[in-house]
Amino acid sequence: MADSKRKRTGRTVGDSHEEPLARFLPAVQEWFKDAVGAPSPPQVQAWPHIANGESVLVHAPTGSGKTLAAFLSAINRLFASEVEGKRRSGIDTLYISPLKALNYDIERNLRLPLEGIRKVASDRGEELPEITAEVRTGDTPASARARMVRR
Repeated sequence: MADSKRKRTGRTVGDSHEEPLARFLPAVQEWFKDAVGAPSPPQVQAWPHIANGESVLVHAPTGSGKTLAAFLSAINRLFASEVEGKRRSGIDTLYISPLKALNYDIERNLRLPLEGIRKVASDRGEELPEITAEVRTGDTPASARARMVRR
């Protein structure tokens, strides 16, 4: 079984003895612990690989934290790049949903951590930038598409 989880590096996925949230900013860690609690196995296994810039496919049951596994890493990277003065303008993360109906659920599920992490940072006396999430479908008006490109 372990061989099926091995990557070319010889490491077993999720083998790290590192605290699962250790690579996240303190405000992100605090928000996660307060809002979610303990990381799920898919999150624990995916985060080190995502943080290393590796491509990751998370296959797990519905409700196991797959979406947050991916998005929390992206959110942390965006906040960290701003703190380090390295944030670029424009689109940073693109999520393509196979179902149009899921787009708005994903957007809502992104807004909660974005707002929650900024609140935690503010309570800690830290300032984090506003990061926006937008939904674009085939029905998105041209004016909204143009606004997304500008911002």
